[in-house]
Parts: sequence; C-alpha cells; structure tokens
Amino acid sequence: MNTPETPKISLYVTKGEKTDYLCLSHCWGSSINEQPLETTEETYAVFQKGIEWSLLPQTFQDAVTFTRRLGLRYLWIDSLCVIQGSKEDWMREAGKMAEVYTNATLVLAAASSSNSHQGLFRQYRTTTKLGPEDSTRKGQLMIRELPEPSTSRYGVADTEPDVLPLLRRAWVFQERFLARRTLFFTPLELVWECWRMMDSESGHPWIDQYAKRNMAPATSGTGVVVWGNDGADYPWEKWQAVVVAYSNLQLTHQSDVLPAIAGLARIFARHFQCEYLAGLWHSTLLNDLCWTRDVAQSSFSVSYAGRPLLGHIPTWSWASLSGQPVVFYGEEDTAGHEADSLCDMVEATCESSIGDHFIQVDEGRVVISGYLIAFTVGTLCRVVSRHGDVLLPCDSSVYEELEACPDYDWSKPPLGRPRIAKGERIFAIPIRFWGSLGTRQDEGGVDALVVSPVQSGTHRAQGGTFVRIGIATLRISNFRSCQYIFEGGGSLLRALEGLIETVQYALQPGENSYANEQYRKVERQAKLLLPPYMSDIYERKDSDRKDGFFQWNAQDVKELERQLDTERVRVEEWYMRDRRGQEQVHKRITVVIV
Repeated sequence: MNTPETPKISLYVTKGEKTDYLCLSHCWGSSINEQPLETTEETYAVFQKGIEWSLLPQTFQDAVTFTRRLGLRYLWIDSLCVIQGSKEDWMREAGKMAEVYTNATLVLAAASSSNSHQGLFRQYRTTTKLGPEDSTRKGQLMIRELPEPSTSRYGVADTEPDVLPLLRRAWVFQERFLARRTLFFTPLELVWECWRMMDSESGHPWIDQYAKRNMAPATSGTGVVVWGNDGADYPWEKWQAVVVAYSNLQLTHQSDVLPAIAGLARIFARHFQCEYLAGLWHSTLLNDLCWTRDVAQSSFSVSYAGRPLLGHIPTWSWASLSGQPVVFYGEEDTAGHEADSLCDMVEATCESSIGDHFIQVDEGRVVISGYLIAFTVGTLCRVVSRHGDVLLPCDSSVYEELEACPDYDWSKPPLGRPRIAKGERIFAIPIRFWGSLGTRQDEGGVDALVVSPVQSGTHRAQGGTFVRIGIATLRISNFRSCQYIFEGGGSLLRALEGLIETVQYALQPGENSYANEQYRKVERQAKLLLPPYMSDIYERKDSDRKDGFFQWNAQDVKELERQLDTERVRVEEWYMRDRRGQEQVHKRITVVIV
C-alpha cells in the first residue's frame, strides 16, 4: 500500500525486511455473499501488480484509510495475505500467526461487523450540547448518551445483544492475546487495549478483559510470559483457563480447532518445555486429561448423532469435541487440596503428517499403567441433570453406582464413537485422588476417565485399547473393596495422620468434639480406606460406642501411631518393588487410550 499521494494498493511479498505495519481483525461472514476478497493462486500474481479499490469490501477500505491516516504503508489482512485454497501456504502461514500479531504495531478490530462488507466505522449516538453557548468561555461541554455497560459486560454476556460479533470468533481469541495494541471499533465508541491497560472514549473499559489481563507483557525479547496477576501459580492453570475460554467461541470450520489456538500454544511451549499433545501438555497430562463438557454451557441439544467428530484428534483430547464448551473436571473441588496420582503415564504421543503438532494431528495415544474398574450399564443413561449428567446403575461389586458426564449422547453416538446400551460393559480408570482425607474437611473423591474397549470382551485384568466416552468422580464413601487403587500414594498415610490428629484433639479436656459431624466423616473415611489389617481396631470400637460415636482413649492413639509406622514401611516396600520392576500385590495393568 503506497503513500497517500499515490494511493495504489497491491499485495507485497516481503523479503525479510522489518518495518511497522497494522493488522486487521475481522469476521469473514457466514454466507458465500458475505465472504471477503481473497488471494488465490490465480490472483496471486495479479494482486502483486495492483488491487482495484472497488474490489475491496467496505471494512478493508476503511482499514486502508485508517492505516494511511497514521502514515503507515503496510496492512496485513488474512484473506489477502494467505493464499486461500492452498493448503501448503495456509499451513505455513498458520504456523507464523503468533509472530504476525505479536509484531504488529497496531491491530484494528472490526468488533461490531459480522462480515467484511459492514465497514469499520460506525455512526455513534448524537452528541448534544450541555447548556447554551457562552462566548465568554473557551470550549463547549458536550454529552453523548451511552448505555450502562457495567451491568453485564456489554456485548459479551449472553444476555446482551450481539453487538460485538468479532469477539465470539475463536480465531480472534489468540489475535487479542498476541497483539501488543488493539483498537476496537464498536457501535458505541473506540476502545483501546494493550498489555498495560484498557480505555475508551467514555472512560469506561466495558469490554471483557479477564483473559488478556491475566497475561503479562514480556520482560525481554522472548515473547509473552504466561502468568499474570490473578494469583495462579502454574502455567498449566493458565493454559486450562485459556482452553476453557477458547472452547466457548465459534469456529466456522471445526477442523480449525487446533490451528486457531496454535499461536498461543507455541508461546506456552516456551515455558512448559515439553511435547504439545493435541491441546494438552506432556508434563501435566494426567491433570489435563480431567476435562469435561461444560454442563452449564452445553447440552445434548447440539447433537453429534450420525455425523463425525474430529476423528483425527484422539478421544482423550478436549479438541476432539470441537464445538462444545469444556471445563476441567473438579476445578472447584480440587482447589486447595493436594492431589495424588493414582496411575502412571507410560507413553503419550501424537503423529502429524506435516510435522507440526500445533497445526495438525493425525492420530495419538496415551498409555497408562493403572487400574480398571468395570461397570455393566443398567438402565441406559438415566438423566439426573438437564445438562446431560447420567447416573448408571451398575452391577460392580466395588462401587454402587457411577455418576458420569458423558462426552456425547451415548444413545445417539457420532460416527466413530461407540453406542453405550443396556448391558454394555464400560470401565473407569482412576486418574487422581483429591481431597483432605483424615481431616475435618470434605472427604474428596477420585477423578476417573470413563472408557469403552475398542474390542468387545475386554476384561478389567487384561488391559487393552480403549476410547474415552466421558469422565466421572467416584466418591470415597461409595467404595467397597478397591482400596488397592491408592497404593503407591500418600492418601492412606494422610488418612492415618489425620485420624491421629483428630483423636488427639478429641481427647483434650472440655472438647465435646464427637458432637461434630466432621469427626464422624473422618472416622468413615478411615474405616473405608485404611488397610484390612487395621480392621480389628474398628471391631473393638464398634462394641464400645456411645451415642453412636467411637470412644477413643490415649492407648488407642499409641496403637494408631504404631499402625502408622507399619503403613510407612508398607508404602516404602511398594516403592522399592516398583523401582526394581517387581510385581505388586495388586498388579497395575497397561491401558491404551486412542
């Protein structure tokens, strides 16, 4: 794009030089008639010679005008600067998206236009003079009516009119994150956003800035760091927050679910320093696996029945459910609790035919060493929540019932996913335990992936290959005889330590602690989870109850402390056998999830 004196417009192919430029962020439109001007292999050479002004849609013309008013010559527009219809050029440019928006001097956001023909500029509400003109004073006080946006994040909350369609687009999400400076053209006023602040003509920064605010500016030339000022301690928590926000946005092509967030993922990769696995990270994979559909934002009214999900993305990735909002399971429950891993990750891989795992994944698998708890489905998917949670009566001897959140409607599966009918055998793979065993707090639970075998006839002792079909929380209070899943972790030790602490507190003079329901909960946890060799303690105590409570004494504390020492030795022996590759009493099996 030349200077204002020579208003010729052309497609410029850079040769490695550095200069200031602007980017345009815009909606392409949902119909063929709304599509923007595109560079194709046929027009690539022609556009380098020149582009007729009349060919540019209104939003492009306005962006050119604004760029020239700033005295700049270069403007990057995706539909013109990426050859459309060329998979090779698209893959190459998609991989550079982070650089394009991060290095731009300014991003112009056509926030209120749903396609490229509606223009960048808007006619704001009429400005009114406040009071009569006074020749003795300099200037005139003017007012302009604005709605009260502070009530519900105007233009972003679902209850408000869709006045900012641009911010509902998934591709725009990373454009906002990556841009150093963005100017939003809204129907109300201009809104400015940068790493340091958001401001507007009215002085009210009413566009939601939560995600952007929690990303910090780079302190060096290495790009963007991934933790900001909301108190989160770990990059993986930031990444999960990004995924949750991103999954609520719209994609025209669901196959873009990974490419549209690839620029952000590349930046996070600098901090994780590990393999990126279809939207998850190798170093935090066991936590990342615990995602679920956001039942507050989605339901089975969006049916996948008869049509494929993204079959090239493994079922254990949230990206395989493109189009469904997700959250990370137990996000509120696990807060402040120490989580114990109940399995080991043996292997996790993804294959990309183009050699770029950020842009494209063709297949992937996760290999876990853990336990399988088998269930046989009784009454099919008896709905207990309008959001799609299901309660499945099961014949399992170790657990009374499975409360699960399915990844899709099991009775009407998409192509390539199993239909789960009455009598089908499904499995739960315990991933992690969270909670505060042995304390006067909630008892916690076990997060488990719900899977279905690829081949029928799979037995829980055999392992094999499975696909993910949902996720569940197994409540400790419902366990019967599978305490073995806690072996190798610190849950039982903490249960004993907490029980001893509780009994010691109860024995203090003047403490009527047995009247506290929390103590009853602690005793129930311990009885359920402590090793079988400690059952004799509870048998003796059962015969000496008062008002339904166990009656502890100082001698009991000494016995519990001896049992604690025994349990520590047992745990150490477990780890020693594990290090030596020796078989455990309760052998873990190898499970492959694809």
